[in-house]
Amino acid sequence: MSGHDFTECLHGPGRRTEPPRNQHPLIPQVVCLPADSVDVTAEAMPDDALDSEGGASGTPVYDFRNPSKFSREHSRMLDQIFEAYGKQCATVLTTTLRSVCTHDLKSVQQTTYGAYIASLPQTTTMFLLDLSPLKVTSIIEFSPRSAMLMIHYMLGGQGEDNQPERGLTEIETTLLSSMVDRMLGELKYVMAPVLPLQPRIMATESSPQFAQVSPPSDQVVVVHFDMDINEVITPATLCLPFKELLPHLDRAVANSRTRRNDADSIAIAKAVETRMRLAPLEVAVRMGPTNVRMVEVATMEVGDVIKLRHPVNVPLEVIGSDLVYGYAVPGSDGERAACLIVNPNEEQ
Repeated sequence: MSGHDFTECLHGPGRRTEPPRNQHPLIPQVVCLPADSVDVTAEAMPDDALDSEGGASGTPVYDFRNPSKFSREHSRMLDQIFEAYGKQCATVLTTTLRSVCTHDLKSVQQTTYGAYIASLPQTTTMFLLDLSPLKVTSIIEFSPRSAMLMIHYMLGGQGEDNQPERGLTEIETTLLSSMVDRMLGELKYVMAPVLPLQPRIMATESSPQFAQVSPPSDQVVVVHFDMDINEVITPATLCLPFKELLPHLDRAVANSRTRRNDADSIAIAKAVETRMRLAPLEVAVRMGPTNVRMVEVATMEVGDVIKLRHPVNVPLEVIGSDLVYGYAVPGSDGERAACLIVNPNEEQ
């Protein structure tokens, strides 16, 4: 097809247009269609096809400004630690409030302190913690609704849901601090494989904007929980300093890997030992050597007798793979020849 024929196909017969300047006549032109004739795929795509992270396939978006430094072993260890911590906290809540409670782990994330503070509501219940030997302040945070509900149960209430969402008074802070102290004891217990913590409450705060315990760009580990108090589910978080925690995690992961390798080595050694015990080994019973002259060997005939130098009262050698590992005296077991293992130092 020539360039003119192609132009006619686009613009109809009898209408020929010259190619624009610097355009070769044999190269087809790009035709701009009207806006109302273009089928926009985004308009036809349903709203639920796009996930909350902005992708169409459900894959989370990677934040290059906040790269994750957690390895798979770090994440697995933290999941195990804080899952156990959640179960222990559920026991503390149930026994203290005398009501059925759960404290389930939701996620463990690495983020910045500024992003963590921005994710909290304007009014919340925060306990600022000193987790020695960690030098940076940590945070336990509850929603005001759950904090008031816990105080309500501790004072003998029946669990009314219409609790005020405000800051704590001095008496309420004292009541809630006693329960948080017990939760910190469980945190000390579950974190013992990583580092020995000495947790204590430093202060309380109701406004996240005033809890500037770290620069906004510092990396932190945020643990999210779902706190269920008598079927009233509210979020709870635990914020730990990432930079201070990472060396202890590396050491704990290395120790865990060493213990796992040692256990594998022991298991392999036991398996090899078991197989070696069941492996067949050819053994023989041997008398002591006797010197024979070459002429006697050359003229040997059937019926000749060779005098052995092996004493009658000396046991025979039991050998396997050319190694002597026992001594025996000859005998019989029914119709078969046999030998009895003996101590060579005993008199026969």
